[in-house]
Amino acid sequence: MHDLSEKDYKHFTPVERINLTIAALARGDIKEADRCWDTCPRHEYKAFDFDFTIRMHAVLMLRMEFRENCFYHYNKIKVIEIRTLHLECCIDDENFEDRMNILVEVRTTHVARLKAVYCALRQFCSDVGLCVDTFLQNCHIEEQCSDIDSYLTGDTNADAGFMEHYKQTFSMYWQGLR
Repeated sequence: MHDLSEKDYKHFTPVERINLTIAALARGDIKEADRCWDTCPRHEYKAFDFDFTIRMHAVLMLRMEFRENCFYHYNKIKVIEIRTLHLECCIDDENFEDRMNILVEVRTTHVARLKAVYCALRQFCSDVGLCVDTFLQNCHIEEQCSDIDSYLTGDTNADAGFMEHYKQTFSMYWQGLR
């Protein structure tokens, strides 16, 4: 390769330069590999602030995760309420009370998990300095779940285990681990 001039090195395509560099390294010619690298054209790039870009991506992923979990538990609650109405029509069924107790228990579980999603988000936003009210406004949950507040303000406590799980999930998005 020593018969090439500096001018020749400046006109290689990226693939040609890679092949020349690999070939030089394969034969142990570090000087030639360095020459390929050193004569590679230089460019300057402009980009958005990296931390902002990563965090904004995280916010979009958090929003998706939050909405998905809210809709999942909200829809489960609604299905259970419909099944409860159907079961009330069968009050003479010998298994009525057992079935009703199961439905109440499952509904309570999903209300507790729905509350856990909200509590985890509030705690997470507080920890990282995000405005939770603006975040929630951007999620538009109430537009699809008009009565969600009735579940969030009821007597059922948030499921602590699920709250911790959701908080960890939100944190992983924020740290760029998901």
